Amino acid sequence: MADNGKDTEQAIGIIRRCLVNRDDRWGTYYIKDRGKETQRVKQTTRPSPKLIQRLTREGKPVPYCGPHQIADHIEGRGMPIGLHAISRGDTCRWVAWDIDRHFDSIPPELPRSALSAIFRMVRRTLGLLCLVEDSGGGGWHIWVPLSCPAPAPEADAVARAVRVAGEDAWLTCGDDDPHVEGFPKSETRWNDEANCGGGWLRLPGKHQKRQHVSSLLAPRGKWINGLEMWRWFSVAARGNTSVRWRAAVAAARAMERRQIASLSSKRRPKRRAASAATPACCYDCWTTERLTTQPLRASERRRREQELVPAVLSGGGSLADAEAAILALYADASGASSDLGDPPVRAELIDDAPNLVRRLAGRMTYRWASREEAERARQAFVAVARRRESRGVDGWSAARFARWLVGFYGFLRRRAQAGGYAFLAATVALSTKREEGPRRPGDYFLKDSGGGYHTVEIPLRAPLRVPGGRTRSNYRVTPYKAYLSLLATTRVDGKELVRIVRPAVRGKLPWLLDCSALPLDWPDAT
Repeated sequence: MADNGKDTEQAIGIIRRCLVNRDDRWGTYYIKDRGKETQRVKQTTRPSPKLIQRLTREGKPVPYCGPHQIADHIEGRGMPIGLHAISRGDTCRWVAWDIDRHFDSIPPELPRSALSAIFRMVRRTLGLLCLVEDSGGGGWHIWVPLSCPAPAPEADAVARAVRVAGEDAWLTCGDDDPHVEGFPKSETRWNDEANCGGGWLRLPGKHQKRQHVSSLLAPRGKWINGLEMWRWFSVAARGNTSVRWRAAVAAARAMERRQIASLSSKRRPKRRAASAATPACCYDCWTTERLTTQPLRASERRRREQELVPAVLSGGGSLADAEAAILALYADASGASSDLGDPPVRAELIDDAPNLVRRLAGRMTYRWASREEAERARQAFVAVARRRESRGVDGWSAARFARWLVGFYGFLRRRAQAGGYAFLAATVALSTKREEGPRRPGDYFLKDSGGGYHTVEIPLRAPLRVPGGRTRSNYRVTPYKAYLSLLATTRVDGKELVRIVRPAVRGKLPWLLDCSALPLDWPDAT
């Protein structure tokens, strides 16, 4: 730990400059069931949304992650704290990976093999400077501080590609489930209700459970801590320049494409078949082999998941089709499966199926539709707007809707180029300006290109009863809401192409749309 107040002050300055992405929320730990024999250490995010609302309502200051909290962590007072990986502006000052050895039954060579694979890939393949922290209990944290904040989608791509390499190295040495996490865990902070997406990682320092203080592996195999450890964070951050980072992002995305190609070309290992004939099973119109390996090991289940999702998406299916295929896979393998046979674990896997599909889809490049296929879907939307205009529904103009649709399609093409299916499945669109800063190049406002401030009537499926005993068959909304409603309610060839995952909440959450099933042509085709 720091020797005196001056060292602590210098360490706080380095942490706030190189590692703190946001100071309004931070991670920490608490003891659940204190005083009982079964007390456990749990993690949480402070301050809680309820506390923020109460203090704001009472006009009191809201606590933040300032010098006092960081000083307590450095000096080992109280529970340790963690820092979020994504800022309020969807940027990241660092990328990191967490390798855990939760159980003594896990051979120590498994996390070490993952550590070696991640370290080699970060240093040699990506060309970035990284720091290895002994986090305690046989686990490791690998930090990559950056000289300037990077966009969260780029950081997520790097973290995801390297995490897959670490998991592969773990599985090569043993069959235990790999405990490797990458930070950030998502490409935006808007993917959870508290707007804290991306996860948080404990700062180097005291462990929350064990009598252990983190150390950093310096050159020549020397373990250091205290102020010298934090100075190495500053040195690594200065070395990871924006030029190095751009090259690392390009290498990580190329690596992900190779990983997907290798998965599709791998030969299936010989199965311990229980029957001579292998019947076919239709997973929501996607035919694959019926499982005959019982019990289904976790590694076999992951391999089948990694092959099934790309097969569905490359065949023209949507993320909803891939999710249905995964659930059918779970249902078919639920017999004596080592993990699906356990009800709590099975429930967790089923609940995580949408996130699993998006993670696997994020490793795929988007399958661009032909110009004719994309134009047919666009014309179907415009035809619905033209029918509403001809019926005299107030505010509808097919020409204005077509202009808005061109701008919306351009936004979706940029999303598909940046992150493929995963970005389209979690399309974040704004209807108001961000409170914390000006408009960024990647932002798209739904009021652009004809979605302005006048009102438009939309037909209701069922009459709405209003005060006075009257009923209304139409409802007046702003144009972009009417246009989104049209996209979400219009089916093309019997398929729902745009789905509203979550409407916007004024001042809190933007629109979240699933546009993964919408056919998009290559940007140069128009």
